[in-house]
Amino acid sequence: MNINSIGRLPKHACILNILLPLLAGLSVYILLRPDSYVSLIVSGPLHITYPDTPPEMSHGILRLINNFGPDICWSYSLTFAVYAALHDLRRPLLFTLSIASAVIILVESLQAFGVLSGVFDPLDLVLETAAAITAA
Repeated sequence: MNINSIGRLPKHACILNILLPLLAGLSVYILLRPDSYVSLIVSGPLHITYPDTPPEMSHGILRLINNFGPDICWSYSLTFAVYAALHDLRRPLLFTLSIASAVIILVESLQAFGVLSGVFDPLDLVLETAAAITAA
């Protein structure tokens, strides 16, 4: 086993596939969700002010990015992180998708029952699962 790779991927590529989507999802919270906990924590020290919606972007695209972007990014990162942790198993992709899907369903279910903040949306399940499959 090569210590510079995780499965078939170089280690740095796997790390980037975990970190970059996390940063992208975080940036959506910081830039488009001024009322979120993340924005409140980060905006103070960074002195971020929130202007109105940029006129050159349609509200439909912003709404899709705002509502689904972070979840898609985090599902993608989750899948890579699970694969990095479990790549030595006999069937790592199948097990990775199973674990990632179970976490996705658990988080959305906890939102549906009000245990976690957020809004349950069946489209979230579809898009998050598609992101996990894409990552695998």
